[in-house]
Amino acid sequence: GLLGGMVTVEEGMEGVSASLGGEEQGRRGLGTTCGVVTNRRQREPMFDVVIELKKGSFDEWHIVFDVPSAVDKVLKELHYSVQCRTRDEKTGQLRLSTMKK
Repeated sequence: GLLGGMVTVEEGMEGVSASLGGEEQGRRGLGTTCGVVTNRRQREPMFDVVIELKKGSFDEWHIVFDVPSAVDKVLKELHYSVQCRTRDEKTGQLRLSTMKK
């Protein structure tokens, strides 16, 4: 896909242990007989930057500068950062801010 495609993988507990830290695994009582199913990006996204537009909104847009990181965060159900650009329709003045989506 345009954003790198998605694949569902089952990660063994060794991989989960590495991401949690071995000490955390012992406290949680996680064994090595089960795994965790996660979504991952198959490859790099086709685009370096994404501009999000809203239907009917001509004076506001959101820009994603780190598309690979944003896709990874969406797949993990986390928030990602965007730059918000808003234009005052009367004066044409542009306002920049950042937000999490």
